[in-house]
Amino acid sequence: MTAQTGKRLLRIAGLLLAAWLSVRYLLPIAAPFLIGGGIALAAEPGVKLVQRKWHWKRFPAVLLCVSLTLLLFITLVSLLGAAAVRELGSAARYAPQIGDTIGQGMTVLEDFLVSLADRAPENIRPMLIQTVLDTFQGGNAMLQQATGKIPSVVAGIVGKVTKGALTVGTGIIAGYMISVRLPRIRQWISTHLPESWTKRSLPALRQAKQTFGCWVKAQLKLMLVTWTVVSIGLMLLKIPYGFL
Repeated sequence: MTAQTGKRLLRIAGLLLAAWLSVRYLLPIAAPFLIGGGIALAAEPGVKLVQRKWHWKRFPAVLLCVSLTLLLFITLVSLLGAAAVRELGSAARYAPQIGDTIGQGMTVLEDFLVSLADRAPENIRPMLIQTVLDTFQGGNAMLQQATGKIPSVVAGIVGKVTKGALTVGTGIIAGYMISVRLPRIRQWISTHLPESWTKRSLPALRQAKQTFGCWVKAQLKLMLVTWTVVSIGLMLLKIPYGFL
C-alpha cells in the first residue's frame, strides 16, 4: 500500500466517522432547525407572490403563507397517518390468525419434504429427515416470535410519533423565524462564500437543483397515479388493508 493510498483511506474513514457522529449526535439537535428551514423554503414562493401581488410587507406575508403551508401539510399528514395507524392496528389484531395460516402452510410443506426425504437412499435418509425437521422447527419458532411482536412494533411506532411532537413543534416555530429572515440569511451566505464557488459552483448547483426538481415532480406524479389506480382497484375488489 502506497502512502497516497493510505492517506486516501484515512480521509475516507474520517469522513465516514464524521458523518456517523453527525447523524448520531448532531442530527437530533439540528432536526428542529432543519424542519424549520424546510418549512420556510416551501412557503417562500407563496411569500414572494403575496408580496408582489398584494404589496404586503414580509412579516404578514410570512404569517399567512407559512400558516397555509403548515395547514395543508398537517391536514395531509393527519389523514394519511390516521388511515395508516388504523389499518396497522387492525392488521396487528389479525396477526395471530395470519400466523396460524402461515403455520398450517409450513406444516403441509414440511410433511411433503419429509415424504420426499423418506424416499431417499437408506444411508442418507435419517440425515435428510432430521434436517427437514430441524429447519421447520426453527422456522415455526421464528414465525411465532415475529407475529407476537407485531402489536408491540405498532405500539412502538405510535410512541415514537408522539415523542417527536416536541421536535416538530419547535421546528414549526423555527419555520416562522427562518422565513422572516430568509433573505438576510441568503445574503449572508452569499457574501461569505468564496468567489470561485460563487462563479463556478453555484450555477451548476442551480442547474442540478432544477433538473432534480423536475425529476422528483415527474416521479411523484407517476407514484400518485399508480397508487390511485391500485387503491381504487383494491377497494372495488374489497381487499382488506388495500390503502396500506
